[in-house]
Amino acid sequence: MDRRLQVLERAFRADPRDGGRAADLAAAALRAGRPRLALTAARTLGPEAPLRTAAARRLAGRLHLTYLGVREGCDAFAAPLGVEFVLVPGGAFLDEGPCAWRSSVAPGSLRAPARPVAVGDLLVAVDAWPGLDRRALRERARALGGRLPTPAEWKKAWRGGLYLDGDASGLQPNPEPDRLAPGGSSAATPEALMRSPYGLLFRADHREASCVAQRVLCLDLEGGRYERPLVPGRPLVGRPVIELPSE
Repeated sequence: MDRRLQVLERAFRADPRDGGRAADLAAAALRAGRPRLALTAARTLGPEAPLRTAAARRLAGRLHLTYLGVREGCDAFAAPLGVEFVLVPGGAFLDEGPCAWRSSVAPGSLRAPARPVAVGDLLVAVDAWPGLDRRALRERARALGGRLPTPAEWKKAWRGGLYLDGDASGLQPNPEPDRLAPGGSSAATPEALMRSPYGLLFRADHREASCVAQRVLCLDLEGGRYERPLVPGRPLVGRPVIELPSE
């Protein structure tokens, strides 16, 4: 890595609220051909910042996607087949493991100890694909240049993590990082409970396929359970993700 870029990145991470440092890093990262890093810095400059648009478009070009702009605070992209994605910034979220006891759904009940688990930046599909088997979901995701999410990636997109804008900038603390329901314990309606901080809807009556063999992740508002055994032949719901390239 270029020495100057290293210095700028350290300065940004020391104080991501400094707009000048963020702009300097974003511009230098673009010149160095590192749109991921440029976008991480430029997101702190606001949704209309030219550097943010330039970084997002450069990243989209590398992934053969179209940049759609900022929607609900998230950078949105479109794949050639019309599938829309939002960028979920990487970082840590609090995880209880495969099964979670009632928490925000039933206040006061028991739950497993939570531990931080980190995932990288991801593009996550806005809409899930219903009514397919696991093989069909994998093949369809592969056709987009993506795959099905891991359990950790699925939960990060669902919960938001410790910081909604990712750990790199850390300017938006998640008010309820250990919530079981995406909308948080204070949400009054089922629809709000199922909406993640990134505008993604996770329906309680759908089971979303993960890459874990013989398991399926699901959102169960009755008991807060994350995993259930896979029933052979039962249609699943898939939500493809696209990994961002390493730089």
